[in-house]
Amino acid sequence: MGSVRARFTLLASLLALALCGLLLWRSHMSIRAHVHRELAQQADVALQFDLAIRSYVAETMRPELEKRLGEKTFIPELMSTSFVARSIFEKVRPRFPEAIIKFSSDNPRNPANKAGPGELELLRFFRRNPQVKRWGGTLRLNGRSYYAVARPRRTTRSCLTCHGDPADAPPELVARYGPKAGFWRKEGDVAALDLVAIPLASRDATVAEGFLRESLVLGGGVLVIFGVLFLGFRRIISSRLRRMAEHFARVADSPVPQQIEDLPVETDDEIGQVAKAFNALAASLRHLRNTLEERVAERAALLEKEKGMFEKVINSLPHPFMVIEPHTRRVLLANEAAKVNSSPEAVTCHALRHGSPTP
Repeated sequence: MGSVRARFTLLASLLALALCGLLLWRSHMSIRAHVHRELAQQADVALQFDLAIRSYVAETMRPELEKRLGEKTFIPELMSTSFVARSIFEKVRPRFPEAIIKFSSDNPRNPANKAGPGELELLRFFRRNPQVKRWGGTLRLNGRSYYAVARPRRTTRSCLTCHGDPADAPPELVARYGPKAGFWRKEGDVAALDLVAIPLASRDATVAEGFLRESLVLGGGVLVIFGVLFLGFRRIISSRLRRMAEHFARVADSPVPQQIEDLPVETDDEIGQVAKAFNALAASLRHLRNTLEERVAERAALLEKEKGMFEKVINSLPHPFMVIEPHTRRVLLANEAAKVNSSPEAVTCHALRHGSPTP
């Protein structure tokens, strides 16, 4: 993990994972909200369709039938708004087997419309809040979670004929349902709910499918981006740094600065600036060595000149003169007089008289 490429890869991987996590979370929430809106819209459409059917039966079909059959005649299959609406929705149910269309009541004529605990709570809610015309949210029905929309069905004066005192109701209605179910309502009472419910399991399945699809697309995109970044980093930075490191190693092994080659300057970025700085340093080293060699040559020439002058002086001396290494007694320097008079005693005495070390 010491290389720049490895550290960059690790950092990019962590950032990519964090980015993927954030994007997937936002995607999941967006899909969930979108599906929730679709569920709410579907439920509202179904509810509006139910209300339209019931309104048509109550406002058009029933008055026309009463004109022809008499006000005391009641045929549920044609004149009951809930019966007609349920019958129509039963035709549609095979296409949407998990959806629920229900006319929930605490005292229904059809046992299928008997309100459960959640629906009873909704009935109480609408009775406590007469200004509320619609409710939408999560509701537990038959042990499952649903997204449901509900509207209260309040008893009007015209409803009391069939839902008030059974004595005032059509005989066919009482004979069919008895004198208790659906009766004894008061004007303004919340007698039932128009309820449409769609199971949340279908929403969760749709969310999961969308999330998987988005994950695959996003994951593929991130992999492509990461691959491009990795290859780009390797080409633009990593490979150039490696070549520079190899060049520096060769320079370190070279004893002669004149053999230092300049680095190729490929671009004018930061790495290119480093290459330029190295080339300037190499040129300075070469110039410094050249200057040093010139000074050494000049100093050697000066020493050679001084040596010649010293030899000329000692050769002009009339007596022998030697410079002897004290331990090995090797003659380091001798003038012409010493070369002519090679007597050791003379040389030694002369050396003693001139402060030379004792043999």
